[in-house]
Amino acid sequence: MLDNLKLYKVLTYILIPIALLFGFLDLIMLMISLANPSGLFGVFIIACFVIYTFASFNFLNQGVQGNLQMKKSLKDFLKVNAFVSIFFSVILISQSAYILINNLDESIKTMSDMASQQPGYSEEAFNKLAKSVLNGTCIFLIITGLICFFHILMTLRLVKKHEGLFETPSN
Repeated sequence: MLDNLKLYKVLTYILIPIALLFGFLDLIMLMISLANPSGLFGVFIIACFVIYTFASFNFLNQGVQGNLQMKKSLKDFLKVNAFVSIFFSVILISQSAYILINNLDESIKTMSDMASQQPGYSEEAFNKLAKSVLNGTCIFLIITGLICFFHILMTLRLVKKHEGLFETPSN
């Protein structure tokens, strides 16, 4: 079980910079979504992932490692954001895999058409660059989604295992 806790720590520390990146992007998306409210659903989902990451980090440091009593509301907050984050990770994995498997050439053709309108761009060089960037981005998002998914499963197990940390202490 100690190895699982070490893996959980490693996954948590991997997710923190990713959550910071997504949090920054989420702020930009929020500003854009104020003009077009249909984007607020995506902003909400990404915000839940960011909140989940830092709530699980808090749970790890104070609850699991520090063995401190935690508010019952943190447990509920962690679970709700974990379930939304599962949805987020499944979307990351499925959409990125779909682009890699089916739509890579179509996506590059669309980007190439946009780039051909700009003077000074070699279409061949642009296609090569676009393909490598799109491949790298999709692979990064798949790995992020898998890390998030397994981290959530481990968090929910730890919350169940350390159920006593969330009870109010009797005086």
